[in-house]
Amino acid sequence: MKRAGIVVEGGIGKHIAFSSLIPKLHEKYGELILISAYPEVFMNNPHVYRNFGFGAPYVYEDYLKDIPIIKQEPYLSNVYRLEKKHIIESFCKLYDIEYSEKDMHNEIYLTEQEDKHCENTTKQSIKSKFILVQFVGGTSYYNPAMAGQKAYTSRDYPMDMAQQFVDEFYKKYPDYKILQVRLPTEPLLKNVNFITNVPARNIFPYMKYCETFVVIDSFLNHVSDVYSKKGIVLWGATDPKKLGYKNNLNLCAGKKCSTPFCHRPETYFFDTVTGGVWKCPYNNMCMNISVNTILSAVDFILKPENRTKIAVDVNTQKKEETNTDETNSLYRPASQ
Repeated sequence: MKRAGIVVEGGIGKHIAFSSLIPKLHEKYGELILISAYPEVFMNNPHVYRNFGFGAPYVYEDYLKDIPIIKQEPYLSNVYRLEKKHIIESFCKLYDIEYSEKDMHNEIYLTEQEDKHCENTTKQSIKSKFILVQFVGGTSYYNPAMAGQKAYTSRDYPMDMAQQFVDEFYKKYPDYKILQVRLPTEPLLKNVNFITNVPARNIFPYMKYCETFVVIDSFLNHVSDVYSKKGIVLWGATDPKKLGYKNNLNLCAGKKCSTPFCHRPETYFFDTVTGGVWKCPYNNMCMNISVNTILSAVDFILKPENRTKIAVDVNTQKKEETNTDETNSLYRPASQ
């Protein structure tokens, strides 16, 4: 039987995107031995022979010393950077496997117990329909103390606007609840339920049971593809064409920034200035997506009977704002 060691680095969202390749990698290389930063993403995957985190003892001696070890990094590739291919397609090109947008989807294999625990929690604690929100990200839950020291804040949604969204959402949907995904060191919104200080794997099934979601470009964006759940993703410095999914409503701030989707700071390419990591000179204006825009997108998902009217209202709003700095791009499709 053929075998290969596969190394995956980076954040948990990147690991979830990588999961879409695993069946094809299994066909190509045989038994897969994964070594990664987030092995919980690959637990129970039937196409993975062995699944380890970094630093697991005797992995090299017992499994890797006599087999090929392969590591590909899309963030360093021109396929991702210059050709602007989606991260999944970039992974495919680097591993020389066929890319299929139609057939490749992110995969997470929960146990029946994990799934049932989440279902019971939502029934017993939340006791109503709910939406998921995540407005801050980019910090590993392995080290939540770093939340206030991260270099990359350009994906975060302003918390005052996030609170305004919560308040306005409850006026329109008083029978729903909002479930905020956050680390214990990240800001907590008022009047929300929240998930905090639990392994990310325990959060995955909430995507399955929510009605929809409003999140930044973080791991829940990638989890949504696992369950084909339609929601709203807020984009600023990162590009939905490279990291988003067509099923979602991918919103950006339109003309508010002259350099949208800049992907800076490019920490993989030493994007530093005197005094530290490059910081946005426009104060992350790209994330100032209006609350009304987000609420219109929520209506589009939660009120399917009114979608024609909502689409007309949205288009009218967009035309009225065309000549202002408040323009938001609505329902911008990702190209993946």
